[in-house]
Amino acid sequence: MLGNTKAKSQGLCKYCGKKLAANEMLEHLSECKKREKKVYDSKRKKEGFFDILITSKSNEDYWMIIEVSEKTMLKEIDTFLREIWVGNEDCLSEFKIENIKYKYLPSGRTLYVEPNQSMYHTVKNILEEGKTFDYTYAESKYTKIELNVFKYREGIRHEEEDIVLLSRNISPKMRCCKCRQNQAIWVDSEMYSLGYDAFWCEECREEIRKNAGIKEWELLDNLLPICNSPRMGIDDYEGSDFYADEFKTDLDRELVKENEPKKVKKDTIEKFKINQDDVYYAIDEWENNQIQFEDLEVERDLATLKEWEELYLEAEKIKRFKVWDYLCDFEIISLKRKGKEPIFYSILGEEGKEYGVDVYEGYDDFKTFMMDCYSEELNISKNYVKAFKRNLACRWGNLEELSQEQLEIIKKLESKYNGKKNWLYFLSFEEGYSPCNLERDEVIRMTKYLKYLGIILEKFIGKFMSNVDVDFDEIMCVEYIEEKDDWKLYKEKNPLEFYKLSKIKEEDRNKLNILTSTPKVDSILDIDIIPLRRVVNDKKYSKPLTPSIYGMVDVRTGNLISNKISDPNEDVEDLLAKEVIRFIDEIGRPREIRTSNMLIESKLYDMCDKLDIDLKLKKSSNVGKKFGEYIMYRKEIDTKLLN
Repeated sequence: MLGNTKAKSQGLCKYCGKKLAANEMLEHLSECKKREKKVYDSKRKKEGFFDILITSKSNEDYWMIIEVSEKTMLKEIDTFLREIWVGNEDCLSEFKIENIKYKYLPSGRTLYVEPNQSMYHTVKNILEEGKTFDYTYAESKYTKIELNVFKYREGIRHEEEDIVLLSRNISPKMRCCKCRQNQAIWVDSEMYSLGYDAFWCEECREEIRKNAGIKEWELLDNLLPICNSPRMGIDDYEGSDFYADEFKTDLDRELVKENEPKKVKKDTIEKFKINQDDVYYAIDEWENNQIQFEDLEVERDLATLKEWEELYLEAEKIKRFKVWDYLCDFEIISLKRKGKEPIFYSILGEEGKEYGVDVYEGYDDFKTFMMDCYSEELNISKNYVKAFKRNLACRWGNLEELSQEQLEIIKKLESKYNGKKNWLYFLSFEEGYSPCNLERDEVIRMTKYLKYLGIILEKFIGKFMSNVDVDFDEIMCVEYIEEKDDWKLYKEKNPLEFYKLSKIKEEDRNKLNILTSTPKVDSILDIDIIPLRRVVNDKKYSKPLTPSIYGMVDVRTGNLISNKISDPNEDVEDLLAKEVIRFIDEIGRPREIRTSNMLIESKLYDMCDKLDIDLKLKKSSNVGKKFGEYIMYRKEIDTKLLN
């Protein structure tokens, strides 16, 4: 019979399926014949292993027993606990072992403490049989866990993994507090936190949902899935993505072995990681060989003083129209000419923050404007938008915003600028590069575009002043009819109403046909593109770089298994897609791929659909956090090898 008053919880032995309470299971695992018979072929070298009982301090009915290789780092145990019991990678955590705190700070932030207080230490020199220590996971509500090392053995591996789940409590069964009959699958987090009976079955939840008013919707928002974890009903925790609530024994796995994706061997992942250029070495080289842009000694095609003078004159004509008094940045002017791609103008200055004109040359460049407009919907950061922006720009800003080269040009032109937001300068935005001064061909093109804009404003400023009614999904088209030497103004739908979702390239389709026969593997990949927040000067390039890394995290282990840097002229979304294909080719089809970036999701949609891979859009990605953590770790072990 279902009940909310639980007896002392029991669990199952991984190897023989025997059902026992935690203390009885400890004794059983030391003697289990089926466990002893199972030997993993690791060239039969003897190793050291700890068997550890893990118990929730708030509710002892939640427990598990793990075997840990002595070569394992504390951080790997932390990752395991987060994945199976507590979740969020963004939160702080710490182990406390004999009054020493081993802390983890997310996102690769540096630990300003002695090195022996980070989690990047192997357990071999920290733990011993009989030792008890604590683990704290810090979010709005703390979760405190006790770990007891009940046995140390030297012997042969039973499993490939360095951390093996030997047993865990059977998921508790709750009765619905409404109907008092059905098994509950939901918990009211607010009532549960106050100590009330707060468990709901699906039928009672659905009945409330059908006739929900404001109060009922608030209640439904508080319902979280019941999960086999001490964080059940706390914050927004909804259970593990990787570990099922019901613990599967080896006997269970044998029954469904044919339909299960195969496990990926650790040495296979290590081989995959080796077959790539490690980002760390490129970054380390940049840091050790810092170059000033002035010292690059690259040949640049610079505009003449006369060409600069023409550009400044055309820009000053635009300023006199004060067009930002009538148009805002999303009220786009599109210049159409026969046989050529449109030129798109965005006018800045409506709110007085930044005066200027952005010019987008053709549809591909205009996509980056749309990416900026829809950054929230696409779930991408402003840093990401900035890294992939492509346009020419003129600005009226402050003296400190100008480069030394721009100041020298103004001085030679004998131009007089004073005060805030009056200094005229120009920038080139190009994907993969830091914004920089215009080169000669850009000066010539920008002069032509501003001259066209001057003609448009002279002809149509009256209509702009009368407040042309343009919706967010429309643009103002100005068409130049050359044979009639005539200009025509009209509205039309935005040609890129939304940032068009891209698909896998045709040349990759043959490869995908081959990959449909690769085996399914029990892997979940978290993938992302991360623009680095740094400007790099490299002798191979004529402009300062703002590089992007692209890579993937193995969700089960929390390890960064791929990290690469794109060159400025490469399509980084394509590169990431090819890296996913490399994983599938060398290892197998993962059961799930996650990303937080809708542009990446669209890039992989066709591929995942064809290869039967679940593709999920998540609120946030761990690739950037793991990359920062990895860089911190590499620096730390380069300084001092830990344990």
